Amino acid sequence: MVNILRKHAVLNMSLPESAVLQSLLEQAFQHGLLTDVELQHMQTQIVKLLTKQLKRFTHGDSCSVKSETAQSIMLSILYTIGIYLKSLSNPSLCLDCLKQDQINDLFQEGRNIINLRISEAKTLLSVINYDGLTFANQAYSDTLENGIPAFFTAYDPEFAAHETPGSIDYPLSNDQMDSTGIVYIHHYLQQLYREDTFCLNFPGEDIQCLLHGYHDHSEDLLLNIFELVLAQSLGSVLAGKPARQLNISQQDREYLQQKLSKLPDQEFDVILENALTQVSDELAFNDRSQIQLLQESTVSFAVRLKNALNNGRLEAVFITLKAQPERPAIIFEDGPGLADDIFRDIAEEIRQCRYIEDKLAIIRREIHSAADLADILEASCLLEDEYDSVYHSLTSLELALLIKSLPAPDPSFFIRSGHAASEEMKEWQIRLISFVDQLVPSERANLLHLVKDLTII
Repeated sequence: MVNILRKHAVLNMSLPESAVLQSLLEQAFQHGLLTDVELQHMQTQIVKLLTKQLKRFTHGDSCSVKSETAQSIMLSILYTIGIYLKSLSNPSLCLDCLKQDQINDLFQEGRNIINLRISEAKTLLSVINYDGLTFANQAYSDTLENGIPAFFTAYDPEFAAHETPGSIDYPLSNDQMDSTGIVYIHHYLQQLYREDTFCLNFPGEDIQCLLHGYHDHSEDLLLNIFELVLAQSLGSVLAGKPARQLNISQQDREYLQQKLSKLPDQEFDVILENALTQVSDELAFNDRSQIQLLQESTVSFAVRLKNALNNGRLEAVFITLKAQPERPAIIFEDGPGLADDIFRDIAEEIRQCRYIEDKLAIIRREIHSAADLADILEASCLLEDEYDSVYHSLTSLELALLIKSLPAPDPSFFIRSGHAASEEMKEWQIRLISFVDQLVPSERANLLHLVKDLTII
């Protein structure tokens, strides 16, 4: 059976999930691997499963379903079964499953895989956000903070598993645009995680200067940051510098033009392959999927590099870092603090409140200095679950002032550094760090930039 299936190439594993079952049945029947009776039996089971799903969708009134809705639910069924079939190791197993198992059982196996992929994708999104690449790029931020969360909110694995709600604006270096549903999102997040993992090996400030060197308004462009960083790292190695050194000067470009422009293709490919090996070694990459990403991306990079060499335009590939304009310093002078007796009365009033909304109203009305705000947070006025509500109600400047007061030379050191549980820290400080830790990367980055720029007099 396996040899026959391989000989006739019954199952193309690159087919979209929704097309796998139909293709397998058609080709298996054509090559005599399914009888008329077997094919009709499977088709009957598919129709029964569709009827069952339509009844579930309409709560028993399947007659009221529009034709386009029924077609969409059928695509969802085929997609779900296709996910399971593509998870099997070879076409022979796929056909054996179709012959031995009920279509409904295959559908349930597919649903289990979809549920697993959803869970894995959510974990990947959390890890990517936690790692906290804070590039100033709108498409990157929008995709992680809005587009992909919108997918998880709207995705319907039961009746529309093949659809891809949400909005994915940030381009990958090698995107599987022919995939849909959770298969696409899962792959997208896997690839983005690998790209970000590579970028985390370089100082964030250097990457930001690289983006600024690429374009003064790179934050508004649809570009892949990983590709830019990989190109710089390869260029640095080719120029005889460490892989982590991203800056490439005009002198470096002139050297590379002279070194690479007249090389035969085979020698050029060997030099580039050696450079990639050196990058992998210096960054200590040994994960197979990570190395595969670098190899695939280097293929397209080689084409761009050859074109740039032929046209004498290496500045289009290798960029000189450009420092960002200095951010203006923010000088803050705190307001006068409350008299001790007045402060005690306000603190007691807050303690007597039953609802957090009332506590917030008093804080907004009575507290007008950063010092008094910190003292209120420390005065046992709040329950454990009320700190986040207070922090949510504060402005970015008020949060920055609180962070600035944390006991460290650089208060942002505590954020996401594992020091939140220090015994020396007060409860409100620990909960503030946890609150900032949970912000989306762009909000957290902007807040910590504000902390850095802030001077209290």
